[in-house]
Amino acid sequence: MAARRRVAEQHEDWLNLADAEPPWFSLPVLKRAFPNGLDPAPPEVRAEHRARWYGDGETPSARLADDRTDYIDWLLCDTLGWRGHYLTGSELPAALAAGVAQHDTTITPTGVYQPATSTPVGLFDEPADSAETDTSTEDRARVLVFVLPAGTDPRSRPTSDTWSATWLQRSAYACRTHDIALALVTDGDHLALVHAPTDGALGWGTWRASEFDSEPVILDSLVSMLHARRFTAVEDQDGPEALLAESVSSQAEVTDQLGTQVRRATELLVNAISRADRSRGGELLAGVDPHLVYEAAVTVMMRTVFLLVAEENDLLPIDNRHYQGVYSIRTLRESLQQERSMNPEVLETRTTAWHRLLATSRAVHSGVHHDELSVQAYGGNLFDPDRFPFLEGRTGDGSWRTAPGTPVPITDLDVLAILDSLLVLRFRSGGGVTDTRRLSYRYVDVEQIGHIYERLLDHDAVVALHVVLGLKGKTGEEPEIGLPELEAKLIDGPGALVAWLTNKDAVAAGRRVGTKKQVEKLLAEPVGQHLRAGLIQACQGDQNLAARIEPFAQLLRLDLRDRPLVFLQGSIYVTETGSRRDSGTAYTTKDLAEEVAEHTLAPLCYSPGPQDTPDTNEWRVRPSTEILDLKVCDPAVGSGAILVAACRYLADRLIEAWRTEGDARGAETATAADDPNRLNVVIEARRLVAEHCCYGVDRNPMAVEMAKLSLWLTTVAKNRPFTFLDHALKSGDSLLGIWDLDQLRHLHYDAAAGRARETPIPGFSAGGDAVAAVYRLIGEATEMRREMHGIESVRPADVEQKQKLHRASEERLVLLTAIADVLAGVALSTAGESNPSAALRACANRR
Repeated sequence: MAARRRVAEQHEDWLNLADAEPPWFSLPVLKRAFPNGLDPAPPEVRAEHRARWYGDGETPSARLADDRTDYIDWLLCDTLGWRGHYLTGSELPAALAAGVAQHDTTITPTGVYQPATSTPVGLFDEPADSAETDTSTEDRARVLVFVLPAGTDPRSRPTSDTWSATWLQRSAYACRTHDIALALVTDGDHLALVHAPTDGALGWGTWRASEFDSEPVILDSLVSMLHARRFTAVEDQDGPEALLAESVSSQAEVTDQLGTQVRRATELLVNAISRADRSRGGELLAGVDPHLVYEAAVTVMMRTVFLLVAEENDLLPIDNRHYQGVYSIRTLRESLQQERSMNPEVLETRTTAWHRLLATSRAVHSGVHHDELSVQAYGGNLFDPDRFPFLEGRTGDGSWRTAPGTPVPITDLDVLAILDSLLVLRFRSGGGVTDTRRLSYRYVDVEQIGHIYERLLDHDAVVALHVVLGLKGKTGEEPEIGLPELEAKLIDGPGALVAWLTNKDAVAAGRRVGTKKQVEKLLAEPVGQHLRAGLIQACQGDQNLAARIEPFAQLLRLDLRDRPLVFLQGSIYVTETGSRRDSGTAYTTKDLAEEVAEHTLAPLCYSPGPQDTPDTNEWRVRPSTEILDLKVCDPAVGSGAILVAACRYLADRLIEAWRTEGDARGAETATAADDPNRLNVVIEARRLVAEHCCYGVDRNPMAVEMAKLSLWLTTVAKNRPFTFLDHALKSGDSLLGIWDLDQLRHLHYDAAAGRARETPIPGFSAGGDAVAAVYRLIGEATEMRREMHGIESVRPADVEQKQKLHRASEERLVLLTAIADVLAGVALSTAGESNPSAALRACANRR
């Protein structure tokens, strides 16, 4: 077990050191393919690297600053064993040497690795002499190599043309054109392996040669993944392309498991809030709708995920000792783990961790400004303390800045269980834990996070009208059934209960626990002392109630702290509502979303474009002002996968337009995340697009909040507040309502009929006060939206001004919304009439 743990930690180390954009290598795949760990680079290879990299000094050789060609050749040919099969110059196959034309640019690889499949190469064997090696074109090309000038980050954008694609994106385009899944893009220091299958999403990861000496595992991992032996002397399923493809499937497994754990964590938090409310006689949640409790719990999970993403991407001052000690989520979990190992009883009664989560949320929302700690104010309603004041033990009266409160007493053990569910994945098989994996949010896509939270849309919180038991069942579909119902079925015998929990009617009613055999086995199992004690605790010491539940004890599922789920009368608990299933909500993958965005928006971004010619060299990007004038609306936005893809696509086109126009922003080439001045052009473009172009609607208000989170994660910047999205992402029904302001102006669902109306509606004559009020409200709201549209979210004050304008415009829309609802109702009431226009006029006149 210890050896397996060391192997896993070795793979985790190098994955964390490699800067990657998933999908890339995943931990479970590496553990399968390298059960004994990485192949260590021989000492002579390390010595040769030091000699070539540093020369006689302790800093990189001055010669390497200008030309790293010799070093790259040594690394590929000698260290990776590619010699004799790495073709460059005149040896390049004709199709590769001709390059690929795209947007008036030709993409030509520097070289290609084309091994002889029939000649296995041992790890660090003496390279074969090129004269004796068969390099016939029958051998399959495996890796395209692009050598860049020294000091060029593969994530940067070339300045020699107007195409906004990075070197990585260009290499991926060449890979897909030639049906070669891998490319290595390098300047001698950055060694970026690109995985671009023709029918899958683009992923990449980067090793740094400058870190080979200080982090030996980086060189070991590079050699293990890309040595000639990995291409020629292993089974097909263990080749680099196959490992990366398998990792994509593994990543889907990670998403599913994380989604399950987040749902269970949400259930645990709702239960903890409910228990706290019961302990205070119902004072905490007095007047609070159960759905609001569920929404608050989901929001806490969304906040925590954002904080984990922000901390791992250095968007928050994670290296500051004050932030680590007072605010950091990761260090909070570490300290709670240490205390649990020493004194778990203290964590059961203490609530300081919950206070810290609330304090961090406040800090992110409003910022921290101190000589020794500075945190950017991100604003936004995600972290707004006044959105769910009951979490802080406050009523809705007053602001969080002035109104005192006593936060809900969530224990430190509950908080630790929640953090564990977000940071440690536990995969089960049979009945025991078979695999435990730490999760890095650097490698979790925005689309994956959206999918995780979409799975929460088919659940909600309700009040238990009597004692309710949470039973085992299919993951995500576990039933909650009232104790009286179970007892009534058991009166007719165990067979009747088993049938009721397993038959076809049970599936339709959402109460199926498992197969007949599984349920019979569970009912026959004796109740152990530990489970019986947990049952009594869940019943708050009520021995009689525990005795009533005991016949069903083995059917009970356990929460994240291994406590049986018993919901006492009056408790709030989470149950499946079916709203997501009934509404047809489905997960949109990243590659599908990107494909939809590209094919939909390319004709709008280029003129001439794909609607005119398939030749991209003839396409011309539209001016940047026209791109920012585009309006993209997803009428069923869900968690925002397609809207995020649209934002990214339009941002790339905006940068392309800036380059064409000679805008200084388009000339910025660097995109490295380790430089605070980099990524600015990408983030700035995405922020502008998000605030000017992206709109979304969904019937589920929680989905709208998830879509906001997705766009915030896509556009977040270390020195900027959240992009303002309240005006652009709304909860509503895209299929029902008015679509034209003239319908309001003329008070008719058919605007043309309203304009032609001969008999004015009583009280609504053309010169009447009501019509004048409608025109005035439309004009005022429109003007406020225009003013809001012209403000860029650079400072917190900018967002505050937008919020004020938005609130004021929404106030103007209250009456207009009511009128619009009446117009829609009138139209529905006349549906099916032989003369709907006449019926509409008659109905409008009556009203």
